[in-house]
Amino acid sequence: MSAFLTPLKIEQIAIDRWKLLEPLVYESDLLGCRITVPVGFITDMESVPRWLPIVYALLYGEAHAAGVLHDYLYMVHKIGVPNGS
Repeated sequence: MSAFLTPLKIEQIAIDRWKLLEPLVYESDLLGCRITVPVGFITDMESVPRWLPIVYALLYGEAHAAGVLHDYLYMVHKIGVPNGS
C-alpha cells in the first residue's frame, strides 16, 4: 500500500514558506518506486484555490505531506520511474 514512510518535520521560515527539517519519504505502489524529498526543501505546502474556502477549512492540515511531495515533484519534473527507452 502506498504510504509516507517518514513523518513530516518542517519549520516555518516565512508567512507562506516552510523548510523540510528531515527527509520526507513516500513509497508508491502505483509507480513502483520510493520518492525522497531532501532536507532543506522549501515549500508552500498546500496551494489551494481560495474559491474553496469551506472545503479547505474542513480539511486543513490533512494534506501537508502530500502538498510537500507535490511541490517537490513539480520542481524536479521527475517521479523516479525508470526510463524504458
